Amino acid sequence: MRKPISLALVLGLVTTATLAEAQYPPPPPPPGGYGYGAPMAPAPRLRFGSPGQLVISSDANLGLTGETTGGVNGSPSTSGWNLTVLPAADYFVIQGLSIGGFVDFTHTEVSSPNLTNGVPNDTGSTSVSTNTFGIGARVGYNLPITDWISVWPKLGLGFSDTGVSGGGSSNRWTLFVYAPFLYHLASHFFVGLGPLLTADLAASGSDNAGHSGDAPKVVTYGLAFTVGGWMTP
Repeated sequence: MRKPISLALVLGLVTTATLAEAQYPPPPPPPGGYGYGAPMAPAPRLRFGSPGQLVISSDANLGLTGETTGGVNGSPSTSGWNLTVLPAADYFVIQGLSIGGFVDFTHTEVSSPNLTNGVPNDTGSTSVSTNTFGIGARVGYNLPITDWISVWPKLGLGFSDTGVSGGGSSNRWTLFVYAPFLYHLASHFFVGLGPLLTADLAASGSDNAGHSGDAPKVVTYGLAFTVGGWMTP
């Protein structure tokens, strides 16, 4: 009698273990196999225009140029040079939307010979220099075209003050629109080219005698080059 009871008990334990194993299968092996970490997927490339990006660039003006003008019909020749620096900073507050500002500095110097009865004499030349300081704010929106090309139109308003050596000054409020097409050569770096339009909303000036009044308003248009880079906090 003991053998059948023992046999039945063993069969019952084996059946219970088999059912438990079928009901609770072993967990699958970890990705990459046992003993190896799961392969990490490459992080997606952060695209230009994402929130939190700070962009440093120079738009439209950055250079040092010289110029010589030859005399015509007895008029004297002149020479001069021009230095322009326009750094700008923009911050993307949400996807694609940026706010920013810029600082403008331009120095121009023109030299012309001293005249006697309209004819250059031997007393050398006289130089006249002008310095322009400007500041402005702008808003823009970046529109991606491909992974490496985008267009970043910007609308801004600036104020500038120009002083002339020997007396005289002028100041201007200027509205501008700039829409460069950007080519992102590498991550965090771009170059661009696009149409630029500037128009004076108001202009005034004074001469070296202290007389003041309205100054001619200037409208300029053309293509402008930009270069810059961006960073994330």
